[in-house]
Amino acid sequence: MKDFVTFRYVEAIRSNGVGLLCRVNGKEVWVPYANMATRECTVRRPGDWGLLVIPHWLAVNLELVERAA
Repeated sequence: MKDFVTFRYVEAIRSNGVGLLCRVNGKEVWVPYANMATRECTVRRPGDWGLLVIPHWLAVNLELVERAA
């Protein structure tokens, strides 16, 4: 998927109804449900482990990846 980033081994910790608190590469971040690529994601609710697919711009804003030069 163009302009999306896939993270593996993501743990979903808790939900606030609007987003999901996830542990991605050791960092805890809130990911809005509206920004998850739902067909590709396997983390959807607290307790899930698996794939998180989000837009590149969001991954940059959450400091999960560096901005491309």
